[in-house]
Amino acid sequence: MRIPFLNEKRAVKLGKSFSIQFFQDERNIASVGTKVTVWGDLGRERLATSKPFSHPGYLDISPMNDLLAVKNTAGRIALLSHPTLELIAHQKLSMASEGCCVLFSPCGQNLISGSWAGEISQRDISAGETVFSDKRQGEMIAWLSCTADRKTFLYVRQPKAVGGGAPGPSIIVIRDWPFLMNDEQIVEGDWRYVKAAALSSNARQIAVLHQLADARLRVDVVNRETGEVRSVAPFPYGGTNFSIAWSHDDRYLAYVGNREIVVLDSNTLEFVVAYEDQYPCFVGFSPTDEYLALGSWTQGTVVSTSVWRK
Repeated sequence: MRIPFLNEKRAVKLGKSFSIQFFQDERNIASVGTKVTVWGDLGRERLATSKPFSHPGYLDISPMNDLLAVKNTAGRIALLSHPTLELIAHQKLSMASEGCCVLFSPCGQNLISGSWAGEISQRDISAGETVFSDKRQGEMIAWLSCTADRKTFLYVRQPKAVGGGAPGPSIIVIRDWPFLMNDEQIVEGDWRYVKAAALSSNARQIAVLHQLADARLRVDVVNRETGEVRSVAPFPYGGTNFSIAWSHDDRYLAYVGNREIVVLDSNTLEFVVAYEDQYPCFVGFSPTDEYLALGSWTQGTVVSTSVWRK
């Protein structure tokens, strides 16, 4: 089954959407494109907008649903209140270089972020101080994600190329919260470059979207503890960004592919459904899996999963 993004007559139109996040009530959502926007009625009512800086690209909602963290491509981080999107802080929370996304801690009092200078950091929101930092020379943090309960984080350390040589293989790191009390767990695998990775809700499995040594792309489902690959599927890349997400019941995997967002059965990696768009860039499930957020460089939307979810 292949469905156009804006298939329904009353399809939600969110505009350019690099990331779309659900609040716990599933009726309100937040998106980031040219601006940050909070929407009511699943995107049918615009409640507030903000542009804390140019080129915002990453977005997260605090566990208490009272704050939004936004990061741009230069590494600047802004903290906005909900529902007004009033700017609370930005300069004291920002990183020194570009990097990947920003995430709240389980308590909502800390921000975790990664940089292309190889730093994974934890900052206290109230004081704006760095509580934890681990920086590796010659590496970059290429990806950062966490489980729905935020008790386990995953990040990808990518060695940088030296001279004219190729960079070394990606390193997948799992770290339980709090960072100061838990060491890194390295997950070994047959991957050259990891493009995106996500932990299942129970933190027992990892979905890894990666490039093999022969340049082919593949999706693997890997056992966190043993590194054993449980299932694999080819990945026909051609989209505008890498994004991968588990459903909260761990039954489905969704990823951004070649002009479509694809949903797979997580046990078999068999095809379930695809949503077609010229420039897809993000995918994410709502807290109850009743809805799926589809980000696009042109027109993001939110769709019901009832058509195919069993």
